[in-house]
Amino acid sequence: MFSCRACLRRALGSSTSSSISTDLAILSIAASSQHTRSFATSSIEDAIRAPVASTTSRQTRPSTRLDLKDRQKLEWAVKKHLERMDDPFIIAQHVSRTLAKDRYDEALLLVQQASKTAQCVVSWNHLIDYQMKNQKLNAAVRLLNDMKKRGQHPDELTYTIIFRGCARSTYPKLAVAESVRLYKSMTKDARLKPNIIHLNAVLQACGRAGDLDAMFSLLDSLDDSKLKPDTHTYTAILQSLRASAEDPASTKTASQQLRKEHVAQTIERCKSLWEEVMRNWRKGDLVIDEHLVCAMGRVLLLDKSTRSQDILVLAAETMNLPRFDKDSNAKPHDAVDPAAPSPKSSSKKTVAYAVPGKNTLSLLITILTDARLTRTGIRYWHHILDTYAVKPDAKLWEQMLRLLHLGRASADAASLAAAIPPPLATPYFFRLALATCLRDKNSARMPANAAAIVDSMSAAGRTDPKSLALYLQLVQGRGEDFSPANMDEWKPYCKRLADALDKVWEPYRLASESVGLPRMVESRKPWIRDTSAYERVNEVVGLAREMVGIAGRIGRVEDVLDRKTIKLLQTRRDSLNRQVVVFTELRRQLPASIVGEERDAKRSMSEKLEW
Repeated sequence: MFSCRACLRRALGSSTSSSISTDLAILSIAASSQHTRSFATSSIEDAIRAPVASTTSRQTRPSTRLDLKDRQKLEWAVKKHLERMDDPFIIAQHVSRTLAKDRYDEALLLVQQASKTAQCVVSWNHLIDYQMKNQKLNAAVRLLNDMKKRGQHPDELTYTIIFRGCARSTYPKLAVAESVRLYKSMTKDARLKPNIIHLNAVLQACGRAGDLDAMFSLLDSLDDSKLKPDTHTYTAILQSLRASAEDPASTKTASQQLRKEHVAQTIERCKSLWEEVMRNWRKGDLVIDEHLVCAMGRVLLLDKSTRSQDILVLAAETMNLPRFDKDSNAKPHDAVDPAAPSPKSSSKKTVAYAVPGKNTLSLLITILTDARLTRTGIRYWHHILDTYAVKPDAKLWEQMLRLLHLGRASADAASLAAAIPPPLATPYFFRLALATCLRDKNSARMPANAAAIVDSMSAAGRTDPKSLALYLQLVQGRGEDFSPANMDEWKPYCKRLADALDKVWEPYRLASESVGLPRMVESRKPWIRDTSAYERVNEVVGLAREMVGIAGRIGRVEDVLDRKTIKLLQTRRDSLNRQVVVFTELRRQLPASIVGEERDAKRSMSEKLEW
């Protein structure tokens, strides 16, 4: 079709800049595909495969473009595809499938050829979206310009794809410059005007780049357009202002006083904006959502002196949440209905409350943790989870466990540990729950709560030696408070220790088998190749030492437990002691680079608790 290399280069546009290895890899993918193609014949597949087979002898020859012969074959294959596709919708589907296989050059050439006879805007959108997802902003803009030159008319979705890609770009400075330029060019276009979705995406790009001047210049232009800010517009503004106040780069040269003034100024600007939000919401001209409310709430958190009441009032006013900080039996103003009308609305338009979710719960727990209002946080947790069917993520579970740890709520920590879904349950969560029991050491229910946490850990399929060692130390408590001379106190104490050893035995067995400790002891060979493997085995051995010490402590006094229990303890103690002794001997055979002085086996278990 093309008689010279220059014509072919112009037809292929930006695709000619790819290397031989990249293009041949794309062709190889096309050749190896086993999917049935409704618009391709075997001759087309042969044409696509042919260049791949002939590249072996050319791999040592450097080049930045495919040979002319190879491109002519690809062009012929595209031509055959187009002979069987004349509907722009079918062409767009084919382009989408081709891009899903990363055959970009083939898709580009096909769209360029198809654009000669039809409007293929959707296909061009697929190409631009592909480049934006691959963080190639300049390439996407070149496609947009090429699209216009070929008589194709970009639609609203075309610019939405570009603007949203700019908002997610890893090159925010470049993205904000391009997005603002394109947005302003749209305002001068008589055929296509920007909509609120375009504006919000550009505002997000400005916020990511920290370019507040560009953001407010766009907002000033709203007076000359028919666009009205929506909830996403206000959210983008609040998030951008908060990010500018939190950005250390913008305030690193300023004094502490100037930083405080900057934060205070930001909060005041956001409060003024929030008054506008609430005014429009009460009129029924604006629908608010959780993201907007939480954006304002996190702005208030910039001020370290912010009272918890300010955040709770905000949540109660916009989400109809009860004020549990005032009354433990508090109820919402109305029935808990996200679509319930606000009692303050004076308009006939429907005014709906925002629906709280994970973001709201995270915000409330954050402020209540700072205020040390543990019981209030527990009430909000159960209310939001039960009423709105919120499913906490791992971060939320951790936040709540930290709040309970702060409030020494070991019983609630045990209940929470049992409720964590197994896929999200990590050893750290159970250590945190057991640490809560440590802070609640004066409670008579603490040992039972700690035992329940261990049961929850076993039910979740986790066998964490550090958690088990921590549990044993919790059960021992102040051992010196119990003397063998006072049998009335010593027997219950020893019984509690024996029960704890029995509870830990099965998790210990599973943990030791998972690291290969029994096989290592039997073979007398240290099957350890790296530091991480050594540390895992060392944690298990540390737990074994703890168990040996407790068993020996019980066995020193006669007539404390029945003979059957004593015999079982002695058998297990001998087995554990053998594993500890053998591993200590094998440890000397390991290289110093694996063991290290700081990882001494005697300090492998958790730090002893200070009572």
